Amino acid sequence: WQELLPTLKSLLDSGSDLKAGTVMETLTVMGEEWQYLPQEISDSSLVELSSSILREFVVPVLTSSRITLRADAVRAVQALLPFAIPHPEQGIPAHILRCQHLLLESTKGATPDYCQEVFACFGNCIPEFYRLNDLNPLFELVLKVLNESGGEDFFELINEAAQVLSAVAEHELWLLEPAQAEHKKLCFHNACWTIKDHLLSPLLSILVQCCRMPGDDEDATLILESVCDCIEALAKVLGDSIVPPIVQFAEQGCSSRESCDRRAGLLAFAAVQEGPAEVALGQLVSASLPTLLASLGGAKPSAGSCSSCWAGGGGGGGPEGGGGGPSRRLDEAKAAARALGRALAWHPAAIPDEAQASLFALCMERLQENSMMCMVEELCHCLDGLLDQQAGALQPDDFQAVVNVLMQTWAAAKEETARVTVLNSFSELIGRANSNCVPLMEPALTQILASAESTVRSGNRCPESALCALRAMTLRLGEAVAPYAQRLLRLYISEAEIGVAVTSASRTVGSEEEALRAAGTLLLAAGKHFPEGFGLLWPVLSAGLGHTDEPVLALAAILATREVVTALGSALQEQAPAILEALYYMLQQREGLHPMLRAPAIRCIGEVCKVLGPTAPNLEAVLRLLEGEANSAGRKCLNQQSSNQSATPSPPRRRCKSSPSSARRAENTAKESTEAQVLEAVLLAYESIVTGSLGASSGNSNSSNFATLPESLRYAAPALINFACSYGTAAGVSPTAKRAAVRLVGTLAAHLPSEVASYAQKDASVKACIESLRLYGSASPNKLIRQCAGALTDVVSL
Repeated sequence: WQELLPTLKSLLDSGSDLKAGTVMETLTVMGEEWQYLPQEISDSSLVELSSSILREFVVPVLTSSRITLRADAVRAVQALLPFAIPHPEQGIPAHILRCQHLLLESTKGATPDYCQEVFACFGNCIPEFYRLNDLNPLFELVLKVLNESGGEDFFELINEAAQVLSAVAEHELWLLEPAQAEHKKLCFHNACWTIKDHLLSPLLSILVQCCRMPGDDEDATLILESVCDCIEALAKVLGDSIVPPIVQFAEQGCSSRESCDRRAGLLAFAAVQEGPAEVALGQLVSASLPTLLASLGGAKPSAGSCSSCWAGGGGGGGPEGGGGGPSRRLDEAKAAARALGRALAWHPAAIPDEAQASLFALCMERLQENSMMCMVEELCHCLDGLLDQQAGALQPDDFQAVVNVLMQTWAAAKEETARVTVLNSFSELIGRANSNCVPLMEPALTQILASAESTVRSGNRCPESALCALRAMTLRLGEAVAPYAQRLLRLYISEAEIGVAVTSASRTVGSEEEALRAAGTLLLAAGKHFPEGFGLLWPVLSAGLGHTDEPVLALAAILATREVVTALGSALQEQAPAILEALYYMLQQREGLHPMLRAPAIRCIGEVCKVLGPTAPNLEAVLRLLEGEANSAGRKCLNQQSSNQSATPSPPRRRCKSSPSSARRAENTAKESTEAQVLEAVLLAYESIVTGSLGASSGNSNSSNFATLPESLRYAAPALINFACSYGTAAGVSPTAKRAAVRLVGTLAAHLPSEVASYAQKDASVKACIESLRLYGSASPNKLIRQCAGALTDVVSL
């Protein structure tokens, strides 16, 4: 990059606007590419390089009289600024402050399109601009835009302005997290309070204006969502303090005769459900229920029909009172459903059982009306909240009634979004229903399966939501799904083959991942009654395991393979070498393998060896592979911890949009957690191999009837013990890993007591770790873990 700069500088100094624009575009690409730089590139070198580029290349162009050239420079700022801000204690360079000043000044008299570019830059670089200690000029510009919101040219500009305020709130929410206490000390402005005091009222006015526009106006809908998102973000930061102005606005809106004004009040009230405490908002939710239910039912409650806090003013109550035709009332009903759904999610205790019963009946009624198809998503959101509370208590008759309504709605819906939403709610219902309702699921399975088969026969892809629903019912029906196993597997294979048969470059997002998972679940549920299933599925699974360039697809193949292995066990004796070979080949890709695949692949290897027991092929090679994975992950963890300790604190960019700096920091955090998952997976794989080789059942690890431990495991026992002790007793390790360490070392101690005791005697640190595991296991409520801890007690005494 540095070698390229002199050439770019000469182009910029040539005086040609065309060449200057090309330079800005090149610098933008440069900043965007930096997110892919390896971790070894230090932050300090990036700060110096990006800062000098902004100073020498970009800032001069921001003063250009050519607005298109200035827009190119704004995009370059957006790409480079995240890397140019030094540590807070070092102060902010003058050219960075000038950059902010020029961005704001350049909007005076500029076109809405150019102002959009500036707002997009601020929205994506809020953490950096936040560090400059003065957001008031930005807020003044936002206020000006909100107050001058006239004409279609301003719609997208208002949308960007609202997103900037959301970014500020999201950043302050991040600063308030306990883990960011140091960042908060260095820089915290209480900017959300400024937004509440000076910008909340204009935002609410925009909300009313958009609600008064035609319901099918796409620009108005986009702005409505942005303003509601902004209020939601503010509520998470401000908590109880945002309740009074929003409730006052909601009361005024809900007391209006105009349906559009009531809709605005309901949307604002819905936006503040998350954040304020139950004490501050719970009573208001309870008091608002008559209004919310009446709006959802299509009628405005008459004055005095609800509590004093929400009592409507003015006349004209009832279904016929107040302005607004059917489309207006439909929008109002959607807003009420949104508010009720969020209230159920965040304040369920504020909605008494009788109100939930009324809402449940109303949702069922509305879902059966063809005219309500446009608000299926909101109704299903309410239904999901009710099912969270009541699904497990539904009696078979009530369960059947809900299933019938959902299936009728799904069949009648024309829009794919509505069909997906209904099936997602159906899957939630299936997962939460009590066992008495399971026999009633079969008719729905046949209906969804027939529809999916018809879709595939017509040459279309099977919707992922349908595959999810079929998988959920398979899990609940268990062996009862066997009569449909062949049809289901044929559907899953045909869907999965579409994804695994194409290259990464030509592959589009599809449902093949869910098809693989559903196929694995099917064999887990009905594999014993469907022995030929694995032979049909393995070619597709094998191809999926080889698609490491598509990590989501490969991960689905790994998880499906694990379920198949668990279901069929030793019946996979002939296919086991091929499964192990595919997983072994995957893990051999040290640098090219996506981090999310490594731990699941290791766990799958452990499961294969467990079910095959002493007959597991190539056990020595498997143990060498696991040892290499443990050593590599351990080194990376140590290096990552050292890097994190020496790194300068730097806040992430706006989390709702990807950006160079946030992507790189998020990737580093993900790498650290992934390496820990790899270490845990290795430990669990070791345990699976040992218990499988000994033929031990889950409740018999301390039995005297162990089979002979294979020679390869006897030879590897010291290494296994050393790894289990060092990782199982490390600081911050998960309870799952600790329990696995107790089981592994305890099982080896029960079978090789003298060898384990001798090894512990030679190494004081190992002996101390064994004692730590013994104490942890002795206090466990699990009988098996206590038995393993007892074996460790015998070793310590020896």
